[in-house]
Amino acid sequence: MESNSDPDSSGNAITKRVVGVPEPALSEPAQQLIGVRSGGKTRISWRRRRIYPRALRRRIERSVSRSLGYAIMVKTFQAYLPSCHRTYSCIHCRAHLANHDELISKSFQGSQGRAYLFNSVVNVGCGPAEERVLLTGLHAVADIYCECCKTTLGWKYEHAFESSQKYKEGKFIIELAHMIKENGWE
Repeated sequence: MESNSDPDSSGNAITKRVVGVPEPALSEPAQQLIGVRSGGKTRISWRRRRIYPRALRRRIERSVSRSLGYAIMVKTFQAYLPSCHRTYSCIHCRAHLANHDELISKSFQGSQGRAYLFNSVVNVGCGPAEERVLLTGLHAVADIYCECCKTTLGWKYEHAFESSQKYKEGKFIIELAHMIKENGWE
């Protein structure tokens, strides 16, 4: 961060600050300087703002840490399951979701039809937990989504309120409408 002070005509100091934004791995974007007056004083703060193409700017805005006040480029690493095993993948982007060995049950019902219960999954993000009344009673569940294409896939059982349903806690439901079978299926 650079800063310098210059006196104005009345003798008050004008402070100019330039805050750097981390450079993306792209061609040099246009720059725009924006002056912001602060609290009626003669101090002017300047900050450098990058102008990106609209689609890229939206992706960057989702990755911005507002608490830090500057852009952070986030790289999501995708997990790949061994190709010698039967796997389930996202139907939309083909990201691996689960190994067949992690399948617990095929007898579940989702909002869009049949669904499978898995012990563990990969490349999946989890939303906030909320209480829902499902076919088997009251549960605290969190929607899960594909980390690559952001499609909602199903949900994760966070807490089961009935003792007969406790085996579901920490397990994942993925609807068949959102996954396909890959590698070694006959």
